Amino acid sequence: MAGRANHNTIQYEPCADLLVFAVHACNALATINPEHPEQPLASLESKGDRPRLSPYAALEYAPRAGKLVYYSALDGPSMYAIDIRDEAHWQKIAAADSVDPITDAAAQSEFPVNLSHTFGRFRIASFAELELAVLVRHVDSSVFAMRLPETGQHRT
Repeated sequence: MAGRANHNTIQYEPCADLLVFAVHACNALATINPEHPEQPLASLESKGDRPRLSPYAALEYAPRAGKLVYYSALDGPSMYAIDIRDEAHWQKIAAADSVDPITDAAAQSEFPVNLSHTFGRFRIASFAELELAVLVRHVDSSVFAMRLPETGQHRT
């Protein structure tokens, strides 16, 4: 996977103590052990309902669920929970008939739109007993938020 690091997302997964990369050029997840960063990326096999990985996607950790959440603007309203302790098991967590925040925000904005970019615009927010996926697309469009379903219990 060397030389394929352009426009990928990375997130620390504390339960497994790994840095996880969504390497879109290989359509694969990869990991680095933070205790041994000199080692090459290790491929991580995936299973379950997962999309083709996209450049400029977001990968965030949901601490209450103990899972990663993947979001790409190119997947419409769909998000995916990833449990890397279960062989990188992917689970779709947004309904296909939900509002498409990318299309909706583009229709609201008076500025040029880069439809594929999600970097820095998608976050997981944890409050008391719930987690929200929050997306800010443009300075002049709506902020989109979705309550994440209970997808598992946090394990350390």
